[in-house]
Amino acid sequence: MRGIAIDFEWAVFPDYRVEKGVRGPASAGLLCGAATLPKLVAIGEPFVTRPLDNFPELYLELAKARRTIDGQIKFAKRYGLLQDRNEEITMYWSNSVKNMRNLVAMVEKHENWKIEEGKYSPLELRESFSFRFELNAETNSINSRVVPKSLYVALAYQCLSHAADGAQIRVCKSCSALFEAGGASGRRVHAEFCSDKCRYQFHHRNRSKKQ
Repeated sequence: MRGIAIDFEWAVFPDYRVEKGVRGPASAGLLCGAATLPKLVAIGEPFVTRPLDNFPELYLELAKARRTIDGQIKFAKRYGLLQDRNEEITMYWSNSVKNMRNLVAMVEKHENWKIEEGKYSPLELRESFSFRFELNAETNSINSRVVPKSLYVALAYQCLSHAADGAQIRVCKSCSALFEAGGASGRRVHAEFCSDKCRYQFHHRNRSKKQ
């Protein structure tokens, strides 16, 4: 993945509402095909964003999100739905947060990776993306980009591509939030705090305890 850029645009709507009585697809493996599942539906006029450009560690926001409908609505209002721009089954949200947490845990500590027959088991992202390439007339070189089909795929790629570029996922010693260190994060590879504020608060608490 090193050297391959990601090109991704997504739609965010002013609000989202929960609709009940939606028939669940049998192929989704969520429940039987006859089951009815609530879904979140977009409301209003959308505006197009480039979430990965604006939020370099957005995949961590998904990993930290609550697996509730309120958590889904809060995330969607800021970044959009994960699977489809206009509507999303609420159970998909819960599963996606869980899957992202698992992916982050494996990137954070390689011992969390499943081992089969003495080697790390490969993982496959079944949700697709397209591969775009074009000739740059100025440099006479070929530019390549991955174009994810959904926000979730884009976030999974963001997580893995950052790890390939040297970023490490750490837990802040002050607030326990996940953050990136090294790579293109702008933080030292051995950073222990997610921000200067957290570093100050941590040392201030320690000084207060000693007094």
